[in-house]
Order: sequence, then C-alpha cells, then structure tokens
Amino acid sequence: MSTPAGPLEMVETYVFYEAPRLFCARSNSGQRYLGIFVDEDETSETYLYVPMSDDRFIATRSGLLSVRDSVVAAEAPILSVRTTYGDDESETEEWSQIESAALRDEWLPDPEAILQLPTPTQQEFTPAALAQRSTAEGRTLLGLRLPDASLRTEYAARDVVAFIGRVQDATSSLGQEIRGHPTTAGMLPGDVLDETELALVELQAASFVVILTPTARPIGQLPLEPPLARQSLDYLLNLAEAAGEDAAFRAQVSELHRRAKKKLHDFFETIVDVGAPITLALARPNDSDRNVELTVGNARLGLAVLAETEEDSEELPPFSAHLIGVNLRTKSYEVNRISDGQKFSGGMEPGALDMISGKPTGEDHEYEVVIRKEISVDAVTGEERPRFRLLSIAQSTSSTDGTES
Repeated sequence: MSTPAGPLEMVETYVFYEAPRLFCARSNSGQRYLGIFVDEDETSETYLYVPMSDDRFIATRSGLLSVRDSVVAAEAPILSVRTTYGDDESETEEWSQIESAALRDEWLPDPEAILQLPTPTQQEFTPAALAQRSTAEGRTLLGLRLPDASLRTEYAARDVVAFIGRVQDATSSLGQEIRGHPTTAGMLPGDVLDETELALVELQAASFVVILTPTARPIGQLPLEPPLARQSLDYLLNLAEAAGEDAAFRAQVSELHRRAKKKLHDFFETIVDVGAPITLALARPNDSDRNVELTVGNARLGLAVLAETEEDSEELPPFSAHLIGVNLRTKSYEVNRISDGQKFSGGMEPGALDMISGKPTGEDHEYEVVIRKEISVDAVTGEERPRFRLLSIAQSTSSTDGTES
C-alpha cells in the first residue's frame, strides 16, 4: 500500500476478520505503524495508521500499554486513509493526517483491547556469541539464561539478585573444595573469597540472560582473573551436567564437604522454585565453550541425592498451626504452631505451593503442616541458621472454634 510516508509493508496481523483489522505495518525507512480498521460503508473502508517508536511498539505489543492508549497518546500525527471501491473494481484512496485529540470517539479502540505477545527487545542470546565475546575480551564469561518471566523479557529484581547470590555462594564453596582443607563453619578464607568473586558484566534480554565474569585481581603487574574462579565454574557446570545421572552425580557429591553440599543444594533448589530450566553457558578465551541445561527434573534428582547426605536435615513431625501469611510470588510462608506458639517461615516445595494457594489466614483456620528443617550456612561468615521448608499443608479436621471444616 502507498502512503504519504511511502509504501507500507505488512509485518504482522493481530486481528483478522475477512481482512486485517488490527496489524503492524512498516515503511521503507523502518517506521512502524499500528494499523486499525475504524469504519466502513457500502462503498468504502477507513483505516488509521498510528506511527510508533520502537519503545512504544514494544510497550503496545507486549501489553504494557493498551491499544487505545497507544492511539490516544500517539507520538506523531496519525495517518487516515479512506479507500473507495468503484463498480468497475477500481479503488481510490484519500489520505489525511489527524491529531489524536481530533479522532472521533467511535474510532477509538475499546479500553480493554490489549495485545499480550512475547516481545524480544534484543538479539537472541547464543553460547557461540558468548564464546566469541570471551575470546575478544580475553576473559572467562558465564552466561545464565533464565526462563522467560515477562512478555517484555524483564525479570523481577529480587529474583535475579537471589539467583546470582546462589551462583556466587556455590562457586566460592566449590573453590574451597578445590583449594583443599574445606571448612564446615566459620568464614571462608579471604583468598578463596577473593579468587572466586564474580562480577556482573551485564543483563541481556530476548531470553533473560545474566553475564558474569571472574573479578580480575592483581597478579604480577597486570590484573588477571584467578585460575581458581575458572576451576570453580567448571566444577559447577560438571555438577549441573551430572545431576540427571544418579551414579555420576553421587560419585561427585561424595567428594564434597558439608558447606559445598549445602550451597549446591541452595542452587538446585532455586531451579525447582522457579519451575523452569536454566542454561549455563561457560566460555573461555580461545577455548571451546560449554553449554549445560539444568532442568527442573534433574535439579529435583540432585536435591534428592544431596538430602540423603545431609545429616542435619530432618522432617519435623506434622503439627497443627495457624497460617499467618503467604506470598505466592516469592513462594514464602509463615505459620504459628498452636501447641507452643513457635513461628516457622521460609520457602515452599512446589506441591505445597499448590496446596496453600487460596487458603485463608488467621486464627479462625487451623491446618496440619509438614515442614523440613535444614541448616543454612552463610557463604562468607559461615554462620549457621535453621531454615524451614514447607512440604505440605492441609485443612485440619476441626477449626479452632470447634466447628468441622
């Protein structure tokens, strides 16, 4: 189709009824337009073409902005075209420019009209590209591809920080295993912490990706990345790769000490909580790259093996409790044991998440809960803290006021 902006090419159609009714078109210069069918009679049809910047297009396509808001707050004058069809199958087009404020009310889209399509914002991440970058920059790079969590390839800041923290903790603990004389309590040695420290290089979208690199340390006269960091990252990928193979994983875990097992447990637990696989891509300069996908199923198998070797992990006897609070997004809970008033809080197994969803809180409701007690070790200070992970929750046979549930 030809317009005052030049010919337009159809890019994608969102609504089709006998013809495209809501779609995206693009000019030769790359300008995007949101095309909207707005009116017709026996001899003509009228369409609006709303010019959109890249940011506006992403916001509209992904559902951050409604279609109506994109039209009402158009970034430039809107093109209107009325095509009239003659008896001899000829067509004539009348173009005009309209300010959004001058649009007829009946031409405006319904307020509830929203597109919700996954919308990449950058080029897709690939391990091969990471390998090229590693060689070009002369340093080790670890790419963590997280499951898509948003239509706009965005990720909750809290979840990203927690995930990176668990990768760092696992790397440092494995570094101590490699260095020798691993400790189960107290602070990690300063040299291990320094030589396994990871720096955040950047965050990428179009599949959400975190890029990390070992922090460069003064070695001789040049800042170089410590060999221990590379070795620790290799170790982490070896364990992730072996998690789905029982015998191979057991053999590797049997060589680990308490602190490293717990940090590996925390890392695998993150995958289960997210409920989707992650990809770990490790690239070193002028070396072959590694690409390991850690699935939820393999993470579960790894956790089962680790649980068998954790002497300080125990399942508490079922007890009656009041549900104080629950956060489904962070998968956390708090209950109050009725017998002695002790409070328990922490994370939840995926099955418990399904059980707790929709359950009312407060002292008018009594539940039977099952909790697993674990010991968490701070990767830096070595301080030990109990953690209580909810395994199951069910309505008690009677509520606190004596009525049957």
